[in-house]
Amino acid sequence: MGVRFKTVFRVGEAAVAEGVPRAFLGVPIIIDEEGQPDRHLFEYFLSRRNGDWSAYTRVEGRVLELSGRTVTGDKLSFLMDRAYQLNVFRRWCRFESVDWRDVNDQELRVYAEALEEGVFSRSGPYKQGGEVDPLEPSSVNQYLTSVIDFLRYAVERGWRANLALKYRRGQSPENGRRGGGKGVGRTKTSARPKPALFRRTNPKELRVWYSEEDIKRGLAEFETAGVRLAAHIMYDTGLRIAEALSLTLASFPTPEQFRSDAKHRFIRVRGKGRKWRSVSIEEPIVLEVDRYKRYDRTLTLRKNEPDPDVLIIGETGNGVGPLWPRYVQKEFARIREGAGIVGVTPHILRHHYAAHTLLRSWRRRSAFLGIPLEEFDTANAQGVLSQDIIRLKENLGHASLDTTFGYLGAVIYLLGSALPIAYSDELDELIE
Repeated sequence: MGVRFKTVFRVGEAAVAEGVPRAFLGVPIIIDEEGQPDRHLFEYFLSRRNGDWSAYTRVEGRVLELSGRTVTGDKLSFLMDRAYQLNVFRRWCRFESVDWRDVNDQELRVYAEALEEGVFSRSGPYKQGGEVDPLEPSSVNQYLTSVIDFLRYAVERGWRANLALKYRRGQSPENGRRGGGKGVGRTKTSARPKPALFRRTNPKELRVWYSEEDIKRGLAEFETAGVRLAAHIMYDTGLRIAEALSLTLASFPTPEQFRSDAKHRFIRVRGKGRKWRSVSIEEPIVLEVDRYKRYDRTLTLRKNEPDPDVLIIGETGNGVGPLWPRYVQKEFARIREGAGIVGVTPHILRHHYAAHTLLRSWRRRSAFLGIPLEEFDTANAQGVLSQDIIRLKENLGHASLDTTFGYLGAVIYLLGSALPIAYSDELDELIE
C-alpha cells in the first residue's frame, strides 16, 4: 500500500513558539520531495498575505507590520486553496520533468488537458480504470488562474521569462482589499485584459469547425494503430479520452452480432461520476474495432505476455499495456499542424462528433421535409431534430438538454457561414 505525503502545511503555533512572527500564523507553505520548504512559493504566499501582490496590480511599498494594524492581504482560506492548486501544478511539473521556470503557454494548455481529462489530479497522475476523476472546466480555470498568477509574480522577481499569453478584455477586480482607513472595503472594477486561460471546450464559444473530410484526413495521420483507433472511437461515438481508453475487449460486439441483434448496437460506458450509460454505435466503428482486434492488436502483443483486458494497447516502458491519455494527447499535438487540424484535441474531437452528427441529421430530415439545406435555424431545428438531439444527449452523457442544444450553433458554421479572419489567426492560441 502506497504512502501519501502531505506537502501543504500551515504555519502553526509550534513555529510561532520558535520565533516565526505571529502575523504569519496560518500562512501555507509547500514542502518539496526532499522535505524542504519551497522558498519561491512561500515568498509568493507571504506577498499575497501581506498585500504586496494582487492578481492584476502589484502594490508597491507596502511593508508588513507585525503590530499596530491588521494585515490587509488575502484571507488565509483563499491562500490555502491556492496552495493546494499550486501543489498540483508542482507535482505535474515533476511528473512531466518540466521546470516551472520554463513553462510556456503551450505547456499550460497541456496541463489544462491533463486536469480536464482526468490524466492528473490533486492525488497524482492518471490511474488506469478511472480512479482519478476529471475536473470540471470551472475548476480547471481556477487552477490555471492560480498558476498564472504565481508565474507572473515569478516574472516580477526575475525568476523566469515572461509568459506569452493571449489576453482578452473583461471586467476584473482592481485593488479590492479590506483594511483600516478611508475608502476601505470598496472594490473598483475596470475593463482589464484577462489571460485566455482555458481552452475553448464550450461548443458555444468555438469559432472554427472542421468538416468531416478534414477530421478523417487528420485521423489518418496517426502512425500508431492504438492511437488511431482511440481517435476514431472518440470521433465516431463522442467518448471522452479516458472513457475510450478504458474500454475492454468485450465492450464492442462482433460485426455478426451487430448485424443480427439490435441490442448489440450499443456499448456500455462508464463516464463522469462513475455513471454508466449506453452509447449507440454504427457499423463502420464496429468494423474498425474488429480489424484492430484481429490484426494490429495481435501484432502488438508479445509472446508469453499476459493479455490486458483493455481494448486499446501499446508499447509502454514495461512492455505492452494500456495507453495513457497523456500519450494520446501528445500524439494529437504531434500531427495537428501537418494534418491541417491545428485546433483539434481529443476533447474538441468529441465536440466535432456532436456537431457532425447533427449536421448529418439535418441533411436527412431537411431533404425529407423539403426544407432547403441552408435554411437551418437553431430554434426550428430543436423541433425538427428533437429525436436526434435526445439520442445525442444520451450518447454524450449530458445531464441537461440545454448543453446538447449548444451544438446547434456549430451546424450554422459547418453549413458555410463566413467566419472572421481574426478567429483563424487566433486559433493556435485560443483553441488547443
